[in-house]
Amino acid sequence: MDTEPKPDYDEVIEEEEIDAGAPVGVERLIDRLGSDRAIERQGAASDLGLMADEAAVEPLIHALQHDEDAAVRGNAARSLGMIGDARAVAPLIDALREKDDYVREQAIEALGEIGDESAVEPVIAAMQHDTCNRAAAAFSLGQIGDERAVEPLLQALGDKAWSDRKGRYLRWKAAEALGMLGDRRAVRPLIDLLGDENPHIREVAATALGELGDSSAEGPLSRLLGDADHGVSKSAAKAMERIRHAGAG
Repeated sequence: MDTEPKPDYDEVIEEEEIDAGAPVGVERLIDRLGSDRAIERQGAASDLGLMADEAAVEPLIHALQHDEDAAVRGNAARSLGMIGDARAVAPLIDALREKDDYVREQAIEALGEIGDESAVEPVIAAMQHDTCNRAAAAFSLGQIGDERAVEPLLQALGDKAWSDRKGRYLRWKAAEALGMLGDRRAVRPLIDLLGDENPHIREVAATALGELGDSSAEGPLSRLLGDADHGVSKSAAKAMERIRHAGAG
């Protein structure tokens, strides 16, 4: 006699729908944020960002603030950034004090996506003190686009105390952010960065100088046209073209 317990067919059907990519509405995803199963809450918190429905903002904020699972909180932060509603700014700033690295990273990136200027000072503080997420904070400052970030980003650009991979990535993202901000104070430091030993940093510095459009960068950029790294030489050529176009305009 078969004594194996019968499966819960409702649960099986629901899992099959999820696995098969069956369409799930916003209301049902919001309901799943209250599931007893962490993996289901994680999926709902992530998928709600793709739906980009403002009805999900308050439930996602609640998940960010109260869910016991760090992955749920981090996914909720990411989705709030994707939706872009200003109601999420204050809760995301609060999340910068989270103990979990992933949650802080997603909160930083979400604040960059939303672009609210009230987040500038907290994100600057994250860039200076959150050792796991300094680069993410630098890039978010470029997205927000507030000139208060220029001097802290310039300091990060010249931070040689971090010579490891994280330090290189910080300078990379700081250079990108300075190009996005378009402040001429960054021209000389970015020119200096063209001599960095890392080709990715030379490449992004060249691109940023092209975005700034300052003619004083043409000479230093021209010296990279023969760079051994093809990405660097290509970026230098494009940057010079942009600078000349800006001058002609």
